[in-house]
Amino acid sequence: PTRRSSDLKPILVVSVAVKGAYSAANMQEPLARLRKWLEEHPQYEQVDHPRLLAYNTPLVWWWMKYGEVQIPIRKKQ
Repeated sequence: PTRRSSDLKPILVVSVAVKGAYSAANMQEPLARLRKWLEEHPQYEQVDHPRLLAYNTPLVWWWMKYGEVQIPIRKKQ
């Protein structure tokens, strides 16, 4: 069976937009920014692996691609 987005539980994330190639090297700066944000907001903690939401197809030139890097978080108890 196929899962629909309505089947998934809502999550809280901290995210930053990215522009350019979907490569590990291009994700390092956004990840560093998100980790810095988490350090500056100790009331939140990371609860899962970082992820990239890539919004463009492979047919889009690398310099025109955009997406976002997210880190799932939760408020500390």
